Amino acid sequence: MTSNLNRTAKAEAVLKQMLRDALRGDCVVPTCEETKLRLSPYADVLSWDMITRCMDEWYHRPIWFDDDTKEVVFVDLDAVHCCLSGMFGSYLHEQFRYLPKSSLWGIAGTGRADLVTPAPNKQPNASFHPRPYPDKSLANAHLVRIQPSGLNEGRPWATLVVEIGTSETVTEIPGHRAKYLGHKTGVNVYVAIAYNKSPDGDTANDTWWVSVAKRDITAPPAAPNDPPEYPPCILVGQTADGPPYTPVSVAVPLVIEVESALLWYPQPPPQNAPPTIKIDCNDYRNIIITE
Repeated sequence: MTSNLNRTAKAEAVLKQMLRDALRGDCVVPTCEETKLRLSPYADVLSWDMITRCMDEWYHRPIWFDDDTKEVVFVDLDAVHCCLSGMFGSYLHEQFRYLPKSSLWGIAGTGRADLVTPAPNKQPNASFHPRPYPDKSLANAHLVRIQPSGLNEGRPWATLVVEIGTSETVTEIPGHRAKYLGHKTGVNVYVAIAYNKSPDGDTANDTWWVSVAKRDITAPPAAPNDPPEYPPCILVGQTADGPPYTPVSVAVPLVIEVESALLWYPQPPPQNAPPTIKIDCNDYRNIIITE
C-alpha cells in the first residue's frame, strides 16, 4: 500500500510538471510520444481521480484519459482554441452583471460535465452551472440531475457546455450534441464553435461555424429502451451549414438568443436574470481573426 501511495505521488508530480511546462509555452502541449515516455512507468496508478486533482493547473484545456489503455491525451490546442475556450466564462458573466454580488451564477470547470460517450471520459472544453445548484431555497431542487457514477459522481450536471471545433471536427459535433442534450444528462444548452484551418495552409481559405442547441424540455419522459440521444435536441440557431462553411474573412451579423432560464432548469432562474443569453457570432469570429 505504501509503495502504491509513493508511486501515485510521483505520478502526480510528473503530471503536474508536464502541465506547468505546457502552460509556460503558447498552448504547447506534450506529444503522445512524450506522454507515454514520461507516464507509462506509472500506468498502474493513473486514474481519473488523479487527473482531476491536477486539473486546476490546466485551466480550460481538456485532458482525456482512457481507463482501458491508461493513456493520457493532452489535446493539442492552438492560441485560437485557448482564447475561444477561455472567453466564454467572462462572456456569460458580462451578461449577468446585473445580478447581486451573491449571484447564483458560477463557473463549474471542465471536470463537471463528464460524459462517458462518445469517447472514454469525454470532456467539453468549458461547462457551466448555477451556484448553488441545486438551490434548496428554490423550487424543484429534487429534480436537478446528479451524475450517478464516474469521475463526477454525486455532482450536478453542468447546464451549459461548450465545445470548440479545433479539437472536434464539425462532422462529429452533431453526434456529441445529441448525447449531451439527451435524457441521460442534465445539460440544457450546447454551444459549438468551429475554426476550420484550410489544408493548404492559406489562412484566406480558413472557415468558421457557430451552432447553439437546447434540450427539448417539453418532450415526454424517456422510455426504458430509448437511446441516449432522446429527446431530439432543438437547434436554436447557427451560421451557414456546410461544407463549405463561411470564410473567416466574411462577417455574419447573427446574434443567437437562448432562454437564460435553461441555465437553471429544472429550477427557476433569479427574478432579475436577463430573459435570454445572447451569443453574438461575430464576437467569436473576431477572436479567430485576431489570434
